[in-house]
Amino acid sequence: MDTLLVIEATETLRRELAEALGTEYIVLQGADFNQAMEQFHRHNPKVVALDLGLPPDLEGTAEGFRCLQWMLGSQPETKVVVLTGNGDWETAHRALRFGAYDFYHKPVNLDELKSVIKRAFQLINLEEERRRLQETLDRRGQGLEGVVGQCAAMQRVYSAAQMVSASDVPVLITGELGTGKELVARTIKSLSARGDGPFVPIQCAVTNKDQLGSELFGAECGAGVGVAVLPGKIEHAAQGTLFINEPAELPQHLQVKLLRVLQERKLQRVGGTRDIDTDIRIICASRENLSHAVRAGLLLEELYYRLSVITLELPPLRTRGQDIMLLAHLFLRRFAQACNARVRGFTAEAVAALEGHSWPGNVGELEGRVQRGVILSEGPFLEPAVLGLGVEPVREDVAASRSLSLREARDRAERTVISAAVDSSRGNLAKASELLDVSRSTLYDLLKKHGLFNPAGSR
Repeated sequence: MDTLLVIEATETLRRELAEALGTEYIVLQGADFNQAMEQFHRHNPKVVALDLGLPPDLEGTAEGFRCLQWMLGSQPETKVVVLTGNGDWETAHRALRFGAYDFYHKPVNLDELKSVIKRAFQLINLEEERRRLQETLDRRGQGLEGVVGQCAAMQRVYSAAQMVSASDVPVLITGELGTGKELVARTIKSLSARGDGPFVPIQCAVTNKDQLGSELFGAECGAGVGVAVLPGKIEHAAQGTLFINEPAELPQHLQVKLLRVLQERKLQRVGGTRDIDTDIRIICASRENLSHAVRAGLLLEELYYRLSVITLELPPLRTRGQDIMLLAHLFLRRFAQACNARVRGFTAEAVAALEGHSWPGNVGELEGRVQRGVILSEGPFLEPAVLGLGVEPVREDVAASRSLSLREARDRAERTVISAAVDSSRGNLAKASELLDVSRSTLYDLLKKHGLFNPAGSR
């Protein structure tokens, strides 16, 4: 069982929480700073529930914030859920700025608090899993950004990539431009028994069609002892992985030759007559469903079935919810370190712009915008302008009003959607943030921005 530390000065509430949560976690207890620090350093709990009102000043928050700073200074990955007085939004937001994972207003509803704590454990377990995989890939010189996310679709991709890496069967990866198809292919290769072998890509859509044959299969020129041999991509990928991007772009006579490589593990160079043994794994990628190319006569049906033994579909970034900000922060840390910049995060307006953007270029576009922001930013937090996200597209029915500017139309649409989510969740902001697929802190900032913030009617 996972370990949870409950830091609460009131003995009755502390015991009540320990009893209610003890069926799911090993619950440690602390009533003041010294007890809390002793339990924290001895057991290293992944998640902490912290009441900021600790002795000697039960009505203040100084001791609670000292506790928060010490814990995150020692173990920054710890998820701290702060318990605050009902309606104390300023203290809650201050705790988030100090690095708390989330906050919960008293009085405590055990079911709601359990849900918050459960999400905290899920997140830290995902982060640990990601770090383990990152360490494996780092040892082989392979990065991971863009592959692992918290959304269900990316978790399925991650699990499937681990499973298929154990075999040598061909894999077909589909997804829009910029979703990370080649990165996923490299990850599969790095995790496989061919991890130390070469990874050789070929871009069929941009390679000259007259040169594709020799580029892929190699070429022989001349005769006898004077023959000149030019090995192709397949030979360069020996004992490794060949990555074919857009195989439907191959002319059909080359598709026949590739089919033979898959069936017999043999090839003939262009201009040659000798069979050459091959030892490669083939991973393909396409922006379109290749079954459409088969029906259009662009891809041999038998080759399609050989290439798509396993198919992985990468979701577009716009459907990945909170993965947008997860990736944005990963890219921000990477580029800030590379540029020696003192950029620490995103403003609330930037977060809203990032989460509301349609991302036609997917992860590649996000990476480029964050890199641009780190280079151009003059302050510690990135604004929408430096990300190139000053104005977002809005629904046609909203933008149709000629009396509104694009920004006004977008704000009106955003306000309508947020109001509907809060109404449908009956003022429960935790549920509303889940409906909108944004973090609670982002939702609070949006409510204030649109004049919808009502502490008395929110929980």
